[in-house]
Amino acid sequence: MWGLKGQTHWTISSLLWVLQRDEIFGKISWTTVQRCLCELDLKPHRMDYYLFCEDPRLLERAKYICGLYLEPPHDRVLLCYDERTAMQAKERYKTFPAIPGYPEKQDFHYKRHGKRDLLAVFEVGSGKTFGRCYEQHRQYEFLDFLKAVRKKYRRKKLTIILDNLQSHKTPNVVKWLGKQKGMVEFVFTPLHASWLNQIEIWFRELNQKCLRRLSVRSCEELENNVCAWIETYNKNFAHAYNWRAGEILKKHAA
Repeated sequence: MWGLKGQTHWTISSLLWVLQRDEIFGKISWTTVQRCLCELDLKPHRMDYYLFCEDPRLLERAKYICGLYLEPPHDRVLLCYDERTAMQAKERYKTFPAIPGYPEKQDFHYKRHGKRDLLAVFEVGSGKTFGRCYEQHRQYEFLDFLKAVRKKYRRKKLTIILDNLQSHKTPNVVKWLGKQKGMVEFVFTPLHASWLNQIEIWFRELNQKCLRRLSVRSCEELENNVCAWIETYNKNFAHAYNWRAGEILKKHAA
């Protein structure tokens, strides 16, 4: 393979060096190499990730889930479930507030006090969220959370959209689901198609507005802050998402 052993990608400088080493050009400048790459619209320094969904029923399942979003069932509450795992209880060191001309500054160093996992459901019709923090997210925590959700939506039928994590399909979970006698049903997203779950959008809000700059001294304080932000969001900002099914259904990778 032509190139430099051990190097995973080209830079302009390394490409220039090899072109000169192998005498492909008698004389060439850094600027010329850059201009050639621009003309060819090549960006070897950049890389985008993709995850191909190989589910043969992708479009069928995606259409069904998008149909639920666009026309939620009248006799059920439509919920989206997922976990926000490994939320770090970080105690950040000294922070300097923003002043005119300068952004807020935060010390790079921090002290870790553990982590928590947030299990949450997003109510499609209202945009409100219900969640609880746990030390782990095994089938036992999942079942405990399901019972809490069932208690919150007492006497209401529930349709819950969720992913294919193995803890969502254990015999204990299937047994509990059977005991609900049709009052709770699961709709699984296709494999590698988490972008079909609306709660992923809400998790972005959580990351940006609550977790990103949060400084706490214990896991309990982390839990309290997350719960407080959920309460704030539900009271002031909760809204149903404007789901554009036409664009979503064109996606085969995310």
